[in-house]
Amino acid sequence: MARPLTYTNKVLIGFTDEQMQLIDGWRRKQFEIPSRSEAVRTLIGEALANLECPSGILPDHLPLLDRYIEEERPGLSREEALQVIASIFLFLREDKKSRKRATKK
Repeated sequence: MARPLTYTNKVLIGFTDEQMQLIDGWRRKQFEIPSRSEAVRTLIGEALANLECPSGILPDHLPLLDRYIEEERPGLSREEALQVIASIFLFLREDKKSRKRATKK
């Protein structure tokens, strides 16, 4: 049997009851239920990997966002481009609702 990984850096950290419920809930959704320590390491790793993603955008969508900036909005930062996209989405959504109301009259 393979020897389990050992971690040389130990950190004592406290959690609220609500945080532990969230962690345990996440653990139970995994195919193989990890230990609490492994769950915390995994969740922290995922959070750190996504730090470069503005506003929580999925990493898989970054190339689409970058292409939009390059083709439609050169010079904008990712955050600025997301604001533009959100504004367009909200405008189109409101416009669609207005049209539905107009056709019902």
